Amino acid sequence: MKRSYLCWISLLLVVLMLAGCSAGKSGNAAYYANNSGASYAAREDAVGYVAETEYYSSDNQAEVTNKTSNSNIPQNVKIIYTANVEMETTAYDEAFAALKQLTEDMGGYMENVSTNQSGYYRYATMTVRVPAESFRAFLDASGNVAQVLSSRENAKDVSEYYYDTENRLATEKTKLARLQELLRKADTMSDIIELENAIADTEYSIDDLSGTLRHYDSLISFSTIDIRLNEVAVLRGQEVPPVTFGERLQKAWNTGCENAVTGLQDFVIGFSEHWLGWLIFIAVIIVIILMIRRSIRRRQMRLNGTLPKSRRELRKEAKAAKRNAKNAAKQAAKVSPVKESTPSVQQTVETVTEQPAESGSKESSSEKDSNDLF
Repeated sequence: MKRSYLCWISLLLVVLMLAGCSAGKSGNAAYYANNSGASYAAREDAVGYVAETEYYSSDNQAEVTNKTSNSNIPQNVKIIYTANVEMETTAYDEAFAALKQLTEDMGGYMENVSTNQSGYYRYATMTVRVPAESFRAFLDASGNVAQVLSSRENAKDVSEYYYDTENRLATEKTKLARLQELLRKADTMSDIIELENAIADTEYSIDDLSGTLRHYDSLISFSTIDIRLNEVAVLRGQEVPPVTFGERLQKAWNTGCENAVTGLQDFVIGFSEHWLGWLIFIAVIIVIILMIRRSIRRRQMRLNGTLPKSRRELRKEAKAAKRNAKNAAKQAAKVSPVKESTPSVQQTVETVTEQPAESGSKESSSEKDSNDLF
């Protein structure tokens, strides 16, 4: 008798457990369905990755079940896929064009592209957005375009945040409908003002939550891949044949010729842009050279004794002769009185100043007259 009671109690517990599990499943389905009236399902790509979350109507529910029955990822999961890839290639232009073509073939687009040059080599950084179902296919195909140095992938589950935001949005919409209904029934001005303020705050919250959901939808439906493409002379891990002396010399000669042509072109362009300044600079240099040559020539003539006296030197000699004549006249006046017929000292001095001193060996006529006084 007791054994039969235990059997009935065990059977009752099993029935209750099954009922609870079925109720939990129906509750989760109602939670995720929300107000849209459609169910969510995750679609698996070719290599087993959950690529994109989509809405499916009740007519396609059987097809969705078949697609996800073998997946180890639960349904209704919101996953954001990102990757960071670094590549190198010896054919930079071809690889860059191939990546752009591959992005278009996958149904994606390039969000950001930046090209730069470091020394003799170029590199590009780009942000590629491809559909989530093509995420794995794009990474596999990009390995055929260039040599992959490093690759880092990330899958972030945002289901909790997504559905929480969705429920908050539904709550705010319900709140807005109730506030609008109360506004239509409001009688006093204070109630109308208070309800309008509440409606404005609710509408702002709805816009913010809607924007968050749109942002999540964009990240979930289109995966983000950051790529850096480097141009190199030799790929890593590739054996390089030894370079002979002739090849090095030829390469150096070609580089020198290219640099010479480039430098000459830059000089011509720079001179054309600043021709007036260059002309002034050249004129100043010519003047300085002429002054230096003249100074050297005069110095040599002075050393040889063939340098003619300058006007300054002649003036100095004339002043010295005038001064000597005055001194001689004063000395003669002290020794003996001067006759009336003898020219005065002032006339003698004037005569000396009028005649320039030609050389140190010849004496002027005024100096002879002053000597006759003695």
